[in-house]
Amino acid sequence: AIETLTDASLSLPEPSRHELLKEIQRAASRLHQLVENLLDMSRLDSGRIHPKLEWCEIGDVFSALYRRFEPDISSHSLEFKVMDHMPLIFIDPGLLEQALAHIIQNAIRYTPAESSIEISARLVDSQLHLTVLDQGVGIPENALPHLFEKFFRVAGTSSEGTGLGLSISKGMIESMHGTITAANAPGSGLFVTIQIPVETMTPILKAPPYELDQNTGH
Repeated sequence: AIETLTDASLSLPEPSRHELLKEIQRAASRLHQLVENLLDMSRLDSGRIHPKLEWCEIGDVFSALYRRFEPDISSHSLEFKVMDHMPLIFIDPGLLEQALAHIIQNAIRYTPAESSIEISARLVDSQLHLTVLDQGVGIPENALPHLFEKFFRVAGTSSEGTGLGLSISKGMIESMHGTITAANAPGSGLFVTIQIPVETMTPILKAPPYELDQNTGH
């Protein structure tokens, strides 16, 4: 595409130039993702990824994921759900966001257009439970035990990805002493479950520096 655009002997119409530029952008994005994945995997393999724990709201992690995907995703809808009265959790929000992003990206790549992907969070006995449910066809049962292995791809699927995303997610979750599993959902789709032990804290609501007018509510 670059050679075509820089060939002075060719006179390309504007729509063709625009399409070639879009293809260069897509290829650069794929290359960038490949390099990032290889760097992440290298850091995981060498033990150089260490969680930086802080108090955060899981809703903030979900908001960051929405902002990450919203500009470029039009083929799928993302649905984020958080249990009522979710407390603050002590976790590495950036690492958690990255791990979930790889899972969501994988769901986008291998599920039908116009389908939805549901990401939910709840707290069970001091464990953060996260699930990602897509509306694809699932994967063969004999492939499930290998899904989080490096460079693994389900036979017959697209070779567009690097085969590292889910393995990176697994490494990041395990660095926070968590576990990640996958199963075929009843009916259709893949159901990815993450469990991470966390400390929790009830948010403290500070009193506003003013008094509400009892009549107007202002």
